[in-house]
Amino acid sequence: MDIEELKRNHEMKVDELGKFTRIQVREDEDNAFYQNLAEYIKSCDREVSVANTIIGNASKEEFLQAEEIIQEIVKDINPDWTKKQKAAYVHYEMGKRISYVPDFKFRGSDLGSKLPKNVKNIWKSIVEGQSICDGVTAIERNILSRVGVSTREISSKTHSFLLVETEEGNIISDATWDLKNSLYGSKPMYFGKTYEQVREIEKGQSNAHKLENPPENVIEIPDKELREIFHSLGYTDEDRKFLFPMYYKIQEIKDKEHDSQEEMIDEFLDMFTQDFSEEAMHLSETRNMLEGAMNEMGISSKDLTTKFVYQKSDEECEKPLLSLFVKNEQGRNEIKLLDIDEMQFKGIDVIDFDKEYKPHDLDTVQPFWKQYLPQMEKTYRENEMEEKTN
Repeated sequence: MDIEELKRNHEMKVDELGKFTRIQVREDEDNAFYQNLAEYIKSCDREVSVANTIIGNASKEEFLQAEEIIQEIVKDINPDWTKKQKAAYVHYEMGKRISYVPDFKFRGSDLGSKLPKNVKNIWKSIVEGQSICDGVTAIERNILSRVGVSTREISSKTHSFLLVETEEGNIISDATWDLKNSLYGSKPMYFGKTYEQVREIEKGQSNAHKLENPPENVIEIPDKELREIFHSLGYTDEDRKFLFPMYYKIQEIKDKEHDSQEEMIDEFLDMFTQDFSEEAMHLSETRNMLEGAMNEMGISSKDLTTKFVYQKSDEECEKPLLSLFVKNEQGRNEIKLLDIDEMQFKGIDVIDFDKEYKPHDLDTVQPFWKQYLPQMEKTYRENEMEEKTN
């Protein structure tokens, strides 16, 4: 099928400039359309980019690579599943495939960065494994449209999520806010809830889901039915409990005797990088999971700080690193930094950390570790004087 035939039969925009062609398509066509588009692009001898919005482009190679991934997901969806099952499967699949862009609050505000445009492109986001709420919603919507499930994007002033049509009524699916739960195998909190229930969950914390005109005919999926749906997809055990292996690992560590809180934390972090190395690559979700795990092990939120930082040599702040700080019982102020390449948490004292790392350049809040520098420097001077005296 050539591009002219595709244009006649589908809503799409094709701009040709010299040897370059930009194709903008809807995100909710059927699977045959995207397969035909892929065949055309594969045989095209021009430079091609594909977009699902007016901004952000996927190259020819990125589009074709992403289409292979999407076709794998579509192939795994049983045509005989109910629409709820299909929606649940894609909702959970997002956590395995996509990570929320770490530190997007600042990185997405950088006028010189291409990131804000690229993360809304379906195919580029899938290849890079990173996106934001608009992109996650677009990907989820795109896949569901290929398997016969109609959806509608819902947007507040700050957030985007999905309304899915099922045989019994509309259900809400916010795969973005469930990325952590899907990635680590726990129960989804933002699937099959009514609008009022979603607002209650975020009460006092956020207005991300607040809408001027809430959707109508939204039904709740009761807990028992929800567990049956996800059990049919292989995400729970025979007792309909979500697998969530992290929870059981934490309980094992809690049940052991430790000489100090620091020893318990070190054991947990060693276990985490060994048993959850693949999940750890998803930095935003890992940050949220680590905060929850530390709280579960009895560490108060006021004693815990997590933050994305950058090497001072990273002038464009392109490579965020995850840091973790827990106030130590013995007063040792050591920051744990997740080294993705070696997949381990490395301990760095505050003074050395301050010399090597920085927050994002657009982050104007004083870094948390600065408050500990005077005491650390004082301790260093006292130790030096003691050594000289001895």
